[in-house]
Amino acid sequence: MTPMLDRFSIPDQQTLTVPEVYYRRHLGLPPCAQLDEHLTQLTENALAWYQQHASPWTTVRAIGIDDICGNVIQLENSTSLLSPMLAKGLAQADARELVVVAATAGEAVDQQIAALWKDERPDEAMFLNSYAIAAVEHLRWTLGEHLSRTYQEQGMTVLPHYSPGYEGWGLEDQHKLFALIAEERAATQPLEILESGCLRPLKSTLAAYGITNRTDLGKLDEYWTKSVVLDSATTATPTHYAFPERTLDRWREKRLSFNAFASGKIEATFRIDGSTCTNMGTPLAFEYRVSLRREADAGYRILAVSCAPVENEKGYQAMCAYLDNPERFMAGIKEYRPLVGQLLSEAVTWEVSTSPAGCLCTRPSQDHKWRIVLQTIHYALESNKL
Repeated sequence: MTPMLDRFSIPDQQTLTVPEVYYRRHLGLPPCAQLDEHLTQLTENALAWYQQHASPWTTVRAIGIDDICGNVIQLENSTSLLSPMLAKGLAQADARELVVVAATAGEAVDQQIAALWKDERPDEAMFLNSYAIAAVEHLRWTLGEHLSRTYQEQGMTVLPHYSPGYEGWGLEDQHKLFALIAEERAATQPLEILESGCLRPLKSTLAAYGITNRTDLGKLDEYWTKSVVLDSATTATPTHYAFPERTLDRWREKRLSFNAFASGKIEATFRIDGSTCTNMGTPLAFEYRVSLRREADAGYRILAVSCAPVENEKGYQAMCAYLDNPERFMAGIKEYRPLVGQLLSEAVTWEVSTSPAGCLCTRPSQDHKWRIVLQTIHYALESNKL
């Protein structure tokens, strides 16, 4: 029996807390980066404006699934959805019902963002835009949690959401999902849909959740990316690092930190500890800094790099290359700037001779350290490991 689903109550605007990781992702800022004073103020202003002026809204509609045949999902009201990915995922879980969810940040957000751009205040517009997108994502997540609790009480399982425009589901079906919502909320819903399938207000989303009587599906966090695979789908080539993931994880957690600046630059700092090959293995400590800028669809570009001994750590003076010629060695360390101007992703495929020696006396041992630094940064920024 289908649970009764009333319109979900929106949390009070003054108490709505959007996880920081959500809007930082849309700004291209690592969650752990320390923000400078200007970025902190922009974040606080966006949050304050949204809480005072936005009018978030959500609704849900549950509808039975009559049949799944090939790539077509036939709903009980005769609506047909065409999606090989959705059809396979629902059939695989023996889903018998679909819940359609709509969420929006409201029209006032779009108006304010447009006004900020018109007033030549792009930073404020960008931060409010990112916060509003994150708020809609949070509303959708909150609804998903509500659905999971509601159906779980009936001994049923809710699959993670899927939306038109995702892999294996054309945007054309956005109109059909919108029609399902509009049938019940025509008089009150603040959404409209354009011919292109885009929604207005712009900070809005539609999503579908499959419902099944099965409770043996295990963890569902990556259901659509790991459990459902289309035979004809092209999958992204996995990233092959020179180091095991568990090692990259440890370096990321223990040795890497980020700072973000109003200019859009991100600075990564990485500490490497080693030891000399002679002189009884004298401990060494070097600090690596990498300045990055996010580019729209290309990931991060390396703007500058530097390497220097950690302040007050004098072990480097025991290295053979330093003892042989201190000035030449330190100048070489300072002036060596691998991969500057290139994309961070090129660090993963960087073909260079390396040596795992703990010191930095030779270029191969230096490149080994730089490979550690750059691949750990790439792993943290590009592999959703922050």
